[in-house]
Amino acid sequence: EEALVLCQEERPDIVLLDWMLPHLSGLEVCRRLRRAPETREIPIILLTARDLSGDPEREQMFMDFSQADRMMYKPFDIDNLLSEVGELLH
Repeated sequence: EEALVLCQEERPDIVLLDWMLPHLSGLEVCRRLRRAPETREIPIILLTARDLSGDPEREQMFMDFSQADRMMYKPFDIDNLLSEVGELLH
């Protein structure tokens, strides 16, 4: 909840968001950021330990549901993360 408030107040350039959060799912946080006019356009990378890469339909379903711009699977290479961040910021 605190991160949602901070995103509305500070409007970060990008959000790195873990799917599995302790109190509120990262999927729900992402959806709330997309619904709010102040945060709707902030690029979001959803990080997850759930590997859906072998099931393209299921991966697309979660991307559509979450409304994230990208999904990355843990463990991930830091260079790949930086590349994704660079693409979304330009």
